[in-house]
Amino acid sequence: MCGIAGLWAYNNQNILDPRLIKSMVERIAHRGPDDAGFLLQGDARQSFDRNWNGESPGRARVVLGHARLSILDLSPAGHQPMSVGNGKYWIVFNGEVYNYREIKTELEAAGYVFHSGTDTEVILNAYAKWGEECLPRFNGMFAFVIWDTEKNQLFAARDRFGIKPFYYWNTREKFAFASEIKALLTIPGLTPVPNNDVILTFVATALFDNSEQTFFKNVLQLPPGYALRVTSEGAKTWSWWDFDPAQKRTFSRKEKAQIEFLELFEDAVRLRLRSDVPVGSCLSGGLDSSTIVVVANDLLRKECSNFSQNAFSSCFGEKKYDEQEYIDEVVRATGVHCHKVFPDLDNLFSGDLDKLVWHQEEPFGGTSIYAQWNVMKTAREKSVPVLLDGQGADEMMGGYPMFFISWFEDLKRVGDPRLAAEQEAYAKYHIGNFVHNQVSLNPNLVFTQDFLREHNKIVPATRQKGGMPDHLTASMYQSFIMNVPGLLHYEDRNSMAHSIETRLPFLDYRLVEFCFSLPSDYKLGGGLTKLMLRLAMQGILPEKIRMRTDKMGFVTPEDQWLRTSARERLVELFTSPQFKARGIFNGDYVASEFLKTHVTEGKNMATSVWRIASVEYWFRKFIDSNK
Repeated sequence: MCGIAGLWAYNNQNILDPRLIKSMVERIAHRGPDDAGFLLQGDARQSFDRNWNGESPGRARVVLGHARLSILDLSPAGHQPMSVGNGKYWIVFNGEVYNYREIKTELEAAGYVFHSGTDTEVILNAYAKWGEECLPRFNGMFAFVIWDTEKNQLFAARDRFGIKPFYYWNTREKFAFASEIKALLTIPGLTPVPNNDVILTFVATALFDNSEQTFFKNVLQLPPGYALRVTSEGAKTWSWWDFDPAQKRTFSRKEKAQIEFLELFEDAVRLRLRSDVPVGSCLSGGLDSSTIVVVANDLLRKECSNFSQNAFSSCFGEKKYDEQEYIDEVVRATGVHCHKVFPDLDNLFSGDLDKLVWHQEEPFGGTSIYAQWNVMKTAREKSVPVLLDGQGADEMMGGYPMFFISWFEDLKRVGDPRLAAEQEAYAKYHIGNFVHNQVSLNPNLVFTQDFLREHNKIVPATRQKGGMPDHLTASMYQSFIMNVPGLLHYEDRNSMAHSIETRLPFLDYRLVEFCFSLPSDYKLGGGLTKLMLRLAMQGILPEKIRMRTDKMGFVTPEDQWLRTSARERLVELFTSPQFKARGIFNGDYVASEFLKTHVTEGKNMATSVWRIASVEYWFRKFIDSNK
């Protein structure tokens, strides 16, 4: 995992100050602390290592920068920017192409010669052979830019699901890109301006990162599965991949689907264990992370029988929010070495909050982000720079109890006799179990009327599809395209803040396409969510976890925190002159309603309140500080 940055001057007058790329890469050095490199293309081509002081004769037309986190081929052969073809193609790359060995073998058979053991060189040679059509061949997470000197263009691409970020700023004079927005903010002329439509969408719906829009008005992101080409005529984006959730498969019996699912999942994990540094796992005690830990452990034990995998868990003293009994069950079954961390609210407000806001660089939806932050921090302290994690599983396999409502609608529509029994099973497992019982603030009262008059549009998602075959497919697809991007944003920033690479086996595109293609009753049934995963893991995963029916999610005692030690801090925030002067929120209403509903009446409105607080913290860190 790494950080990338670069600039392109449109007018061919060599107008770029080379020192800009130095400052951009320094701003995101946490993404790649092991090495740094720079390429300047002007009247002559100049390449510099991490010790470059930013000085260079003349000005450049194209500049590329890279901060390296060494994961594959730790030698200097993996240095970037990297080139092939006698300098014909240059690349800066963030991420991993997990099937690089298979692609490399194919390219070697075609006569291509390799000088490193990196996936970076595989991408470059794949581009040399197949051009922009190389993208569908890559199974991985990536954001990269190739400087094609022959075509005089930049070619950029982002992975299918947007696991790795790519931001850009495009003007008449220049095009600039980076892995994080904060790197772009070092460029003179780019003033951070709040995007009020995105703020409205986030506070009202909890959604963000599902379009090209960001919280910074003039900064865009390349959507998942999109590519970009920059030439002297400007920048053009297009979708290079999408999947059709309406495509369904039939199986002669459910066992065949189970076998195919397990084969795909095991291969997804196997590919993501490829590394020249230690690989561990996140372990929450839930079905998804436990499955990853168990399968990864089996694969690793086949290579080394006495191997002990490192797992990292977030735990709490409050039993309602704690999953240690399930974590310990996995530890007993696998023998993994589990490192437990106990996030503390006092630590959040005494110093970590400022760092968390800086690294997330856009508002975030709850303190569960802080729990993940602590897990990543602990992994770095224990010298485990790669972690497997379970993002995406709920959205692609029917993991939320709310999906039953859509399925019941489908059963009712066709008069399916299973409806009554399925509703009874749902009530048995899900009514009365741990739920958030969130109470939302009314956007019409939260925001000022002046703000709503000017900004009343919810930002639509980049990807939308009609023609769904049933309610369940439509609900799952909507959840996938709306929820997953934000989760991936949090994952990337929390991990890279601590120079950790996270890999997500459930988001292997082959597995996603397979799961969406399954019949509905292969996803839900008998009151059980993620039915296919449970069936496939029979005899592999401890039964206490495989048949677990409560849905906790990755939570913190957020609602309790906001009733106790965080309460006064938030009331002070919402009633501050600084907060009121923005003209966005009705501070008096937010503070009084928060106290009345959440504190006095004991109802849970924690996430709604936190979203507003997070916006204010973001303003103070990124907008106010640049005035």
